[in-house]
Amino acid sequence: MMEVFGYLKEKLNSFLASRFFYWVLRVLLVSIIVCIFVPFLPLMPGVDTEAWRVAINFLVAQKLAFGRDVIYTFGPYASIFTRVFHPATDNLMVFGSLYLALSLSFFLLYIIKDSSWNLVLLMIFILVSLIFPIDALLFFYVLITGIICFKVNKNFSYLGNCLSVFFVFLAFFSLGLILLIKGSALILCTILLVLVSIFFTSEKKYFLLAPVWGGIASSLPFFWILSGQKLINLPKYFSSMLPMIFGYSAAMSSDGSLLEVGLYLIGSLSILIFIYLQKSLTLIERGFLFLVFSTYLFLAFKEGFVRHDLHALTAASSLIFAALLLTVLFYSRFILLILIFSVFTYASVEYNNSGSFENVLLSSENTYLSSFQGIKLRLKNKQELNSRYLAGMASIRKNGEFPSFSGTTDIYSSQQSDLNASNNRWSPRPVFQSYAAYSPWLAEKNKQYLLGVSAPDNIIFRIEPLDDRFPSLEDGASWPILLSHYKPTGLNNDFLYLIKRKKISVASDKINTLRKGYYSLGQKIPVPVNANLIFVKIKINPSLPGKLANLLYKSSPLHIIVYLNDGEAKEYRLIPGMAQAGFLISPFIENTRDFAFLYGNLNYLLSKKVRYFSISSVGEAWQWSKNYELDFKSLAYSENPGNLKLYKMNTVLKTVSASSSSAFDSCEGSIDLINNKNPLTFTDPNIFGVLKVDGWLATSTKLGLFPKEVFLTLKNSQEKIFLIKTYSTIRPDLGLAFHNPALNFAGYHVMVDLGRFSGPYKLGLAFMQGKKIKTCSQFHIPVILHKVR
Repeated sequence: MMEVFGYLKEKLNSFLASRFFYWVLRVLLVSIIVCIFVPFLPLMPGVDTEAWRVAINFLVAQKLAFGRDVIYTFGPYASIFTRVFHPATDNLMVFGSLYLALSLSFFLLYIIKDSSWNLVLLMIFILVSLIFPIDALLFFYVLITGIICFKVNKNFSYLGNCLSVFFVFLAFFSLGLILLIKGSALILCTILLVLVSIFFTSEKKYFLLAPVWGGIASSLPFFWILSGQKLINLPKYFSSMLPMIFGYSAAMSSDGSLLEVGLYLIGSLSILIFIYLQKSLTLIERGFLFLVFSTYLFLAFKEGFVRHDLHALTAASSLIFAALLLTVLFYSRFILLILIFSVFTYASVEYNNSGSFENVLLSSENTYLSSFQGIKLRLKNKQELNSRYLAGMASIRKNGEFPSFSGTTDIYSSQQSDLNASNNRWSPRPVFQSYAAYSPWLAEKNKQYLLGVSAPDNIIFRIEPLDDRFPSLEDGASWPILLSHYKPTGLNNDFLYLIKRKKISVASDKINTLRKGYYSLGQKIPVPVNANLIFVKIKINPSLPGKLANLLYKSSPLHIIVYLNDGEAKEYRLIPGMAQAGFLISPFIENTRDFAFLYGNLNYLLSKKVRYFSISSVGEAWQWSKNYELDFKSLAYSENPGNLKLYKMNTVLKTVSASSSSAFDSCEGSIDLINNKNPLTFTDPNIFGVLKVDGWLATSTKLGLFPKEVFLTLKNSQEKIFLIKTYSTIRPDLGLAFHNPALNFAGYHVMVDLGRFSGPYKLGLAFMQGKKIKTCSQFHIPVILHKVR
C-alpha cells in the first residue's frame, strides 16, 4: 500500500511540475480575470438601477462633451464601471473592459512567472471565491503598473532595453483608459507617474521615462477620440475633476463601523512594515515600493471609508490585492498571515453590510455563469440584448409616467433615468445630479447653464436631498433662476412641471444684499423680515487641523438648525461648498409642494418663515474656524395666486350641521400627520392656507371593514361642519398590524386649500354610510385657520 501511495505522490508531483499544469493554471487565471472584468451579459436598466448609471450612457450616446457639457466623477468609458447596457455604449464597454482584462492578465503572468504553482493556485482561489467592486479592480490595475516598473527595473538585464520599454509603455498606455473610466483616479495615477519618474531617474534608467510619459500621453487622446469626444475638451475633463475630487470628502462623507476602519489600518500598516523590513532590496527599491503601496492603500482607504457604506468593500478588496501581490513578490509566512488577515477584513465588511456571506457566494457563481450565457447570447442573438434593454426602459417609463413635453427637458434632482425612459429630449445641466454640485464652482456651472442659450424648455422638479441635507441646498444657487425664468404647469406624483417663460419680467440677477457680517458657530442668527425670499451665502472655513483631518480622513459634518414661525425647530446637515454657493433660507422649503407655493402665494408659507438659525459642528468643533462669513440677500418677484389651481388640491365639498349628522362611536383609525407633524406633539395649531392630513380609518379592524368614502371635517364654533373628501391610499402596514390584508386599503390622504377660512375649528373625520354622514366622535383636534387670500 505504501508503494502505491508513493507512486501516486510521485506522479502527482511530476504532474504539478509539468509544463502542461503550468499553462493550465495560467489559462485558468486569464479566463477568471476576463470573466470578472468583462460584462458579457451586462446589467439592464430598471426601476432599481441607480439613475446616474443609466443616465451617463445617454450622455455618451448624445456625444456631449465631458468636462464642458458633462461634469462628473466618471468619463466617457463609465459603462466599463457601471456595466449597464446601452446600444450606443456596448462596444466601448465590452472591448474596453476586454482590453483591460487582457492587459492585466499579461502583467500578472509576468509578475508570477517564477512563482510556484501553489501561489498561483492561491491567487486563483481568492479571485474565484470573492466578489470585488469594479473600482477596487481599477485601483488594482494602477498598483500593478507600479509593480511592473519595479520588476522591469529588477529584471533589466534579463529583459533588455526593447522589452523593458515595451512593458512600461503598455502599462502606462492602459492607465490612460482607467482615467477615462473614472476621472477621480487622477490623484492616484498622477502620484504614480511622479513616483515612477523619480524611481527610474534614481536608478539612472532615463530611457524608461519616455515610455512612461509617452504611454500616458498617447493613450489619453487615443481612447478619448475613440469614444467620440473632441480632443480640445480633454484638458477641461481633467480640470473639471479637481472640484469634484477635492469637494467630495466634506460633501459626501458618512459614518460607518470603526471596527472596519481599524482592521483596514492594521492590515495596511502590516503591509508597509513588511516592505520596510525587506533588507534584500536596495534603499531606492524599498522606498519606491513603500511609497507606491502607501499611496495605493491611503487612497483606497479614502475611497472606502469617507463615504462609509458599501464603499468599504473597495478598501477591503484593495487590501487583499496588496497582500496578494506581496505574497507573489516576496513569499514568506508573515505576508501569508497578512493575506489571511486581509481576507478576514473583507469578510467582516461583507458581513456587516449584508448579514451573511451567501450573497458573495451567489454573486461569485453568477459572475462565471453570466459570462458563459453572455458570450453564448452575443454569438447567437445579440439583438436579444436590445430587446431586454427596451423592456428595462419600459419598466422605468411605467414607474415615472412623465408626460411628453415640447422642446428639451431637464430633471432635478436625480431621477434622470425616469426622464430618459420617457422619450423626452433630455438637455442636462453639467453636474446632472444635484447632490454632486457640492462646490461653488460646480453650483455656478449649473446656474450659468440655466442662463445660457441651451437652457431646457421644460424642467421636472422634485426636492429629494441626500444624507438629510438642508432641502434647499442642492442646486440652491439655481433657485432664483428657476423662480424667475420658469413657471409651473402642474404638480403630479410629487414632481413639479415647469416651463420656460416666453418673457422674463424679473431679471435673475436682481438679488439685493440685505446684511453682511461675521458670526460664530452655535450663535442664534436672526433672519431679516423685510423681504419675501431670503437667500444666504455662508462661507465656513475649516481650521488648519480640520484641513489635515479632511485630507487624511474626512471632515466632521456641520449641522444647521432653523427655528420657524410656528415654533418648530428643524435640524439638517449643512454642506460647506453648497452653503457658500448660496441657498434659500426663508421660507423653509421642506418638500416639492412647498417649492410649488413659491410660484403662487407666499402667505401659504407663513408658518415656514425662518426666525432664527444656528450652525454647529457635530462632534469635532476644532475642525472648523469659530467664525464664519454670512451674506443675506433678498429676491423679489411677482407672485401669481392663479398657479395654485395647477396643484390639484382637494376642495371643500359641502357643509352640514351637527344636528343633521350622527355620531359614530366605534370608529377605529388615526390622524397620523397634520402638515407632516404628529398630532400628539401638535404644539402650534396655526394653519396658513394649506392643510395636509394623512391617516387611516376603519369601522371594524377585526372584520377588515372600512368606509369607501372618508371625509376630513372642520367644525366651527356655530357647530357647522365642513366636509372635505379624501383620497384612498395604500397602507400595507395596517394589513400587517391587524393580520388582515383587506385593511391595506384603509388609508386616506387629503391636501386642501383653506386660504379663505379663518378662526378656530376642530379637525375630525367622517364617512358616508348609505346616504348618511357619520362623524367619528373621538376626533376633535383644535386648529386655528388663518386667511391668506
